[in-house]
Amino acid sequence: MRQTGKIQQFLETKYYAQGIRVRLPVLVCKGKGSGPFGLIMSSQHGRELNGIAAIEKVWRAISPEKIKGRIVFLPVMNPVAVMMRKQDFPIEEPRFRPTGVSQLLYNMNRKWPPQKKDGTYAQAVTEVVWNTYWKHADFSLDLHGWTDRSLSLAWGMKKQLKLLRDYGFPYHMVTQKSPETPGLSETAAYNAGIAHLVNELTPQNRIRLEIVNQAATCIFNLLKATGMMAGELVRPAVQYEFNQQHQQIEARTPVEGLLIPAVNLGDFVQKGQLIARVVSLENLKTAWEFRAPKEALVFNLGGGGWGEDKGDSNIVYPGSLVCLLKVPDTILKNPQ
Repeated sequence: MRQTGKIQQFLETKYYAQGIRVRLPVLVCKGKGSGPFGLIMSSQHGRELNGIAAIEKVWRAISPEKIKGRIVFLPVMNPVAVMMRKQDFPIEEPRFRPTGVSQLLYNMNRKWPPQKKDGTYAQAVTEVVWNTYWKHADFSLDLHGWTDRSLSLAWGMKKQLKLLRDYGFPYHMVTQKSPETPGLSETAAYNAGIAHLVNELTPQNRIRLEIVNQAATCIFNLLKATGMMAGELVRPAVQYEFNQQHQQIEARTPVEGLLIPAVNLGDFVQKGQLIARVVSLENLKTAWEFRAPKEALVFNLGGGGWGEDKGDSNIVYPGSLVCLLKVPDTILKNPQ
């Protein structure tokens, strides 16, 4: 007889790779009735922490008595990199500094099957997760994280459009064509016919309570939308939807100085509205300003370097990214 309940266990890699063999924490919620099998994972990269906290929040709140089917949570997919505070094990430097090593070699999210074995720890993890859980799933969610100078973003294939909208993230992108990058989670899911969403949660390295709560709400929406839970979806008043080929407006300063924003991330600005100024450090006069050429969403503000040796700063130089505006293809307004 199927047993209802919440189970905490571990999944071990099958072999040593790059000198280590690890075990991944696994949280399993077996529902009272039959239903789909879902997989939710987080932290393929070690700096991406908000997904862990979102899963922890959902795990504390979820009740097996209210679930149909089975949900498996893999909150810490890359435990060694997380403890190292780096994106990848053993090194992340190729992502932001020339080293002679491919930046994709140790990236866990380029190792999903089918890939030729390369002896990396990252591949040992993806191999055991794929064979044990993911290839059997009906749907999946992959939680990531990026710089806090950009908004968070969810995305999924066009054939999952309803599921993506029901997921309820304020900003989402619809991909029309099949993913082509080998080893990505969305490529593996697409090839296996598994409904799959990806969600980038800002920022890296730090927990932001607002984002954690938002992601947790969306996870419960996902369970409701797939028939695992009863209840009303909780969606924001407005959702901004972008097609894969949506219009983006990039602004780079031609001068150096202090970048002073005039708006906030997530603002929907009007044509002609002031977005940011660069002020001279010699006389504090405005040396350059950027105004929105059309209605758009402020998606990135201030650019921002990537990597532990690139400090965040509003001091800019000619060519520095000041702002990225995205023009929504659809604006969804949900009853509250």
